[in-house]
Amino acid sequence: MASSQSDEELLCASFNTLNAVEENMLEKSCFQQHYEDKENLLQDSIFRLSKTEMTAPNSGERKACWKARDQLWECLDANDDKAAPCQSFQSEFEAKCPAQWVKYFTKRRDFLKYKEKMQTEGFTPTEGPRQPS
Repeated sequence: MASSQSDEELLCASFNTLNAVEENMLEKSCFQQHYEDKENLLQDSIFRLSKTEMTAPNSGERKACWKARDQLWECLDANDDKAAPCQSFQSEFEAKCPAQWVKYFTKRRDFLKYKEKMQTEGFTPTEGPRQPS
């Protein structure tokens, strides 16, 4: 009889272990589903971002960007490079041009202004440390 009781206890323990394993598998399955959902969402977001941000502008979009850039630069020229009166042009420029183009055109304008200044005023070096003779 004692062996039958221990067999029964062993069977009960095995059943409990099996239930625990099944619950663990179910939890892993739920986790896996959650992970796959998050992964799919991430992939969708990356695809949408690459589709909208990474495509080259078409001819009409390029022309609209250049027009917005030219209007902004004209406004800045007319207002001695003060940004406040040209905020609406700046917003339109940023809306119509890709971010990398905005960055490039801004640097380009700074360079052209500097170049113009060097050509009209010349270069005057500042006094630096003197070299020993």
